[in-house]
Amino acid sequence: MAGARAKGYPQRVVRSSHALSLAGAGAAALALAAGCGDSLDISVDYKVVGLAPVSGGTCGAVPQTPPLATGATKVRFTFRDHTAAGPGPLRCDVVLPRGGDAPVLAVPRKAEPVDLWVEYFTDAGALVARGQATDVDLKGGTVTIYTTDADAYACEPAQPTQPRAFHSATLLPTGEVLFLGGLAGPASGAGADFAPAAGAYVTASAEIYDPASGRVTPLVIAGLSPRAFHQVVVLGTDPNGDVRLAVSGGLGVAGDAAAAGNVAAIGGPAGEAPWAPVAADAAMGRAGAVPIAAELLTYSPSTRAVMRTPIVGASGAPAAAGGQPDAEFGSPRLIGGGLGPGGDVLDALTPTGEIAVSLPGVPRVGATVVAATATSALWLGGDLAGTRLYDKIIQLDATPALTAGPMAPQAGVNRAFAAAVRLDDEIIAAGGLRIVTGAISDTTGAVPGVRIDVATDVVTELPAGDFLGAAYMAAAQLPRHGALISGGVVAGDLACLGTLACVNAQSVRYAADATARSTGAAGLARYGHRLTRMPDGTILVSGGFTRGTTDGTIRAVATLERFEPHDAGDDPLADVGPARAPGGVAEVGGVAVAPCAVVRGGPAPDASVAIDAVEVDALDVDAM
Repeated sequence: MAGARAKGYPQRVVRSSHALSLAGAGAAALALAAGCGDSLDISVDYKVVGLAPVSGGTCGAVPQTPPLATGATKVRFTFRDHTAAGPGPLRCDVVLPRGGDAPVLAVPRKAEPVDLWVEYFTDAGALVARGQATDVDLKGGTVTIYTTDADAYACEPAQPTQPRAFHSATLLPTGEVLFLGGLAGPASGAGADFAPAAGAYVTASAEIYDPASGRVTPLVIAGLSPRAFHQVVVLGTDPNGDVRLAVSGGLGVAGDAAAAGNVAAIGGPAGEAPWAPVAADAAMGRAGAVPIAAELLTYSPSTRAVMRTPIVGASGAPAAAGGQPDAEFGSPRLIGGGLGPGGDVLDALTPTGEIAVSLPGVPRVGATVVAATATSALWLGGDLAGTRLYDKIIQLDATPALTAGPMAPQAGVNRAFAAAVRLDDEIIAAGGLRIVTGAISDTTGAVPGVRIDVATDVVTELPAGDFLGAAYMAAAQLPRHGALISGGVVAGDLACLGTLACVNAQSVRYAADATARSTGAAGLARYGHRLTRMPDGTILVSGGFTRGTTDGTIRAVATLERFEPHDAGDDPLADVGPARAPGGVAEVGGVAVAPCAVVRGGPAPDASVAIDAVEVDALDVDAM
């Protein structure tokens, strides 16, 4: 050991006290530790867990078993420096076969945190499963890395308690997700079966999901208005680190939202819009649905406290334009829209919540705002007054303005409640309800959706085979400019004993060239759900209505699923290099540039690692 001390090698290596299944039934381990010779000081234990899909309509206990990763023959571990701005340069990487003894790896610079990826590959280089952990402290503790099969859905490690549909699910700058409001039902229990014709209640409940800690925490927001069909937009972060959010639009109810019978939305009869505002009816205990004014929320991540104040003069309207997480505008942010007093107006807000400019347009209901370019957006669908497909919002980097877009190219294309997502220089509008003679119908139409060329305004119907046209679908951007579209209800189909009971579990992804293919099936068939793209590129699926246990009924769900969109082309080093072959390590001229040395276990331990491969920069001589 004297030689090691003299050369300044710190104590550290990498191992896991929990089995990592690197072979079908065999066990191997990964750990971070350091030492010299055969004397290892294990500093970090890793537990790699394969998340399980929904079973029997619910998520059970969080799995504690290694990933199945069927067909995988090798595992790649990638360590990158963790920085405040995100993953930094490559620290080291290694590829190990599944099976064999537990590997112990030497990872440089113990005092500095890392981001870690675990990827399972076939011999042909196909990605089978993937997981990630961020801001990992190498100085001690246990880190759990959850993996999900590629192109598949699985249950999140933590689950909310409030069932909700037509809610908002907003990614915050902290990496947390805020779930707010939504429809639930019935009075006997928010997640119990009910017939849509009985109506759904509206909630003001809020929960926050922290993927880093794996916890869902209820939030108490004094005075928050119960609402659904609304949007929440992140305005920015103040110097104290508090996050400002604008909540706008949506449906609420007059009176007590929890009072028996006081439902906010109801499933209409055949020929009418499936979910519609409720008229006042004293005999039924209904105070009536009402538009809800905009509110400003200030969220403190350190205390999980939220302050609420009204946004004076902002639009408040049912079925407001839905903010899209891929609308990566700077300031101002856009809110409002829909149908109702002031509901034909989009308001642009400053980072502190003041109205910078109001943009009057045509009356729209069930419309959405989706980014078109870095400085423009489309206000899409829901034109009840005519057949205009969308309006353009321009000059988002200066003074926003609204200009008229094209008319719908043919009947049935102009829809309400379509799911919209950007796909490079095009926008896909998927599904939605047909607008006929100024009213929303209960049919979705044969055309599943359209593609809009942002530069030319050319509108092209999506092929009928891409997916089944449905209402209340959800959409999100995927890595490398792809898009995911999922769920929906086949409105107008009476075969399900109710126009809102034909829930579909379809899941389709579009590549950047607009070619579509089906993914693995979601564990739950849903509509009125939300897809939220997370910082690691995975998609969080939250809430929605699913089928009830009896024909013609539905129920709201709280279940969180995760969709893993990455494939072999989504290399965790793609943004920094050097290039790697799928399932390979980083090389230059055929030589590995930053190998994680195998100290113990694995295919070929490096006998010299204790002296020559454990790095030199973090030695604490007094501790040796």
